[in-house]
Amino acid sequence: MKIPAVAYCRVSTNNKDQHNSYEAQIRFFREKAEELGYQLVKGIGTFGDGIFADKGISGKSLNKRYEFLKMIEEAKNQDFQAILVTNASRFARNAVDGMDKIRELKRNNVYIHFLKESLKTCNHSDEFLIDFFLVFAQNELREMSKKIQDGIRKAQNIGKWTSTPPYGYDRIEGYLQVNPKEAEIVKLIFDMYVNQKISINRISAYLNDNKILSKTGKKWEPTTIRHMLTNPIYTGLQISHQVEMEDVLANIVKKTDKDERILKHIPELQIITEDIFEAAQMEKEYRQKLYENKSKFSSVNVLSNLFYCGNCGSAMKRMHRTDKKDLFFYVCYNRHAKGKAFCEHYNYIKEEDILSYIRNEIINFNKDEPFGTLEAMKEVYEFYVENYLGNDFINRLPEIEEQITKLENRKNNLIDILADGIITKEKFKERVKVIDEELEPLLRDKKKIDNINLEIEKVWKVYEQFCRIIKEFDPTNISNSELRKVIEKVTITTNGDNKKVQIYWNSGLSVDLGRLSMELADSKVADDYSAEDYHYHQIYEFDR
Repeated sequence: MKIPAVAYCRVSTNNKDQHNSYEAQIRFFREKAEELGYQLVKGIGTFGDGIFADKGISGKSLNKRYEFLKMIEEAKNQDFQAILVTNASRFARNAVDGMDKIRELKRNNVYIHFLKESLKTCNHSDEFLIDFFLVFAQNELREMSKKIQDGIRKAQNIGKWTSTPPYGYDRIEGYLQVNPKEAEIVKLIFDMYVNQKISINRISAYLNDNKILSKTGKKWEPTTIRHMLTNPIYTGLQISHQVEMEDVLANIVKKTDKDERILKHIPELQIITEDIFEAAQMEKEYRQKLYENKSKFSSVNVLSNLFYCGNCGSAMKRMHRTDKKDLFFYVCYNRHAKGKAFCEHYNYIKEEDILSYIRNEIINFNKDEPFGTLEAMKEVYEFYVENYLGNDFINRLPEIEEQITKLENRKNNLIDILADGIITKEKFKERVKVIDEELEPLLRDKKKIDNINLEIEKVWKVYEQFCRIIKEFDPTNISNSELRKVIEKVTITTNGDNKKVQIYWNSGLSVDLGRLSMELADSKVADDYSAEDYHYHQIYEFDR
């Protein structure tokens, strides 16, 4: 009497893969079942013909192998006594998972017949070999994963894109190409975020309301736009190998170190300018600070998210006189708060007065005065580069490069004498190891200097952008979006009988301009100005 059985297979989703097609698997298992004395049970299986088939699913994990899990569950009904599988790797590529399922099936009096290996889990003599083949399948998966990763690295090194193309691009024969229609949407998103100061939620709502679909053909999510705004691919900088598979069985993916990433500057992929991209990063940092300070991003009023109480740090609240509807003023938001949040100072100021002050300070940047001009501001940037970016370290570059060249020449000489048979492979490895140990800190220092040079280049781009915005600023047409291009925040502080307003300029530097100007003043001896005067003019304070 024939033994009731089912078969399990993983079939290909590729139409051209005839060997692993479902039809081919049916023929194969019917023939084998007949040959080995099995009868495939009707009424169960993927299509009711006794065969369970998962389509295009990897064997490394059981989570998404739904037909496999269904088969294990069906075994509890004891409608079949055996499961036919072509080989151990088709059953499981994870040895632990494989053995767990074998034990579970044994408890239900069901055994597995691995056809290629001619092994059965019901035979005690076969258990060791089954364990061996499952471990072998697991190691085979690891080796396969390594080869795939190596292949991906090679493709990335020649500029190919190995994942789903970002919005704005298509992947043609492995390489990214700009999608003109999507590129216009990319430009629109950056313009709305940087120039129009629109929130990410409102940008996604606008795109959805206008029936503009995402790359996947679905509605836009704020997280997608947030990622786009930080992706340097839109400037033509293609960054690959940002993550790698650490453990294929546990499906653990780790981020790679920055030094290991593959950077390619591809001008034809540029959709937006570097200036716009840098402005987007500054805008992101600004909005992040608001979030950290538990403030809500807004651009409704001209000083929204810009004007703060210097005494308690709270935002200044815009209000209007009940008797004069056209007269607006600002007061500390915490003035009427309760408990610890209460502020002792109103810091009352008319809107026309604070705007007039800000307008005049921006105009003063273009005046030809000893301090406060853009030329004087340049000196502050130079001081920042020299003292905060390790500019003096850069002077070591020629010396470092010379040492690297010498060591690399020594390594090349070793290769030549190895080829000539003058030294053994063992001696070659020993000497190369010594050279590499000397090279490592030098290459690290060179990389550090390269990064410093990039940072310095970025600082001067920010300075040029700051100067351009100041020069193009229209004092007769002040808006929140235009104001935030040049100002990070404005504070008003009560000190005795005086009120002091201070502007913090949107310089793009990691240190406030006021602090930098003070440090600069302390570090130099001015002929006609004291350090106090120099600091005063640089940070633009006034008393009322």
